[in-house]
Amino acid sequence: RIAAEKIAARLTHIAENESFTLSPDAALMLARLADGGMRDALSLLDQCVSRTDNVTLDTVSEAAGIAGRDDMYRLSAAIRAGDSGDALNLIDRLHGASKDMERLCVEMLDFFRQLMIVKQVKDPASIIILPPAEIERLQAEAQSYTLPAVLHCLDVLQQTLSRLRAGASRRLEMEMAVVKLCSPALDSRPEALTRRVKALEDALRSGAVAVAEPKAPASEAPAPASTPAKTSIEPKPATPTPAPAPAPAASADETPFTGWSEVLETLAASCPPLYGVLAGSTATIRGEHVLIATGNEMFKTLVSRDGNHRVLADAIRQTTGRDYRIGLKKIVPTPTENPTEEPDNPLSAFLKESRENGLDVTVKEN
Repeated sequence: RIAAEKIAARLTHIAENESFTLSPDAALMLARLADGGMRDALSLLDQCVSRTDNVTLDTVSEAAGIAGRDDMYRLSAAIRAGDSGDALNLIDRLHGASKDMERLCVEMLDFFRQLMIVKQVKDPASIIILPPAEIERLQAEAQSYTLPAVLHCLDVLQQTLSRLRAGASRRLEMEMAVVKLCSPALDSRPEALTRRVKALEDALRSGAVAVAEPKAPASEAPAPASTPAKTSIEPKPATPTPAPAPAPAASADETPFTGWSEVLETLAASCPPLYGVLAGSTATIRGEHVLIATGNEMFKTLVSRDGNHRVLADAIRQTTGRDYRIGLKKIVPTPTENPTEEPDNPLSAFLKESRENGLDVTVKEN
């Protein structure tokens, strides 16, 4: 197998000595399509030159019967938005333009593989053969996906490709695939369930999903409307349970760090001790700082030893695509709704854990 860079360089050399031009992007695309075969690359180049003397990325796409990169991003946008109608319209347009459905499936597999790599590798250019501008575009697109979502897309497309090669209806298989990708609830396999749970966890951590419980009954019945107000102060029969103190309001520029769970997943593989002390923690972003809220006192000690601060910073950069300074957010204890709650009460345990994770929980009772 010949490296894609060498194939692209050879094709460029041929173009320089012949009477046609070949753009760098087109040379790389031809090398990728050849999959390590120089003869295949030369054959594809001949097909392109037979169409035009100025071979571009669009020329290669037309000659090879593949969708363009813009179509990949349009399909990705429809999948992210859960818009199966838009995705099906794109499949219909590509099928009408005589694009091969098996080739389209392979392209989508390659696209989501690239998203996986840019999310997990510090220097994706060492693995992905693409122009720098295209890698930056991929990195921006990857920010909109969680790793479980990318892996679910790869799993669905891999199974679709197997069925396409087994002689299934090509258009129908691709239509079914994009519907599943847009609506993970239709897929009962573990990969789809993991994607859905991950999305729910991120929504809970960011506060996008509110948790409400029935409110406790008032200790005193309200006075009848017809009862005139008294000017004297009379002793009350009982002192009501004080309401929980409100959590301190975050500053205007402080936002929840929705990708914090991905940071923890990265730490679970790269630094298990640091992951252990940060399990159950939350984080927010304020300007150039990531503020970590954790009740584990070992975090301050562990993060300053053995290069762990750099490991944590790298994990944050891998998820966000930029560098942040790391800070510790002070956790203000929240009094319980009922001081007499039993620690083994499941509801009490749920309320306590929710407040520790920064969720605003209101208990109501009809």
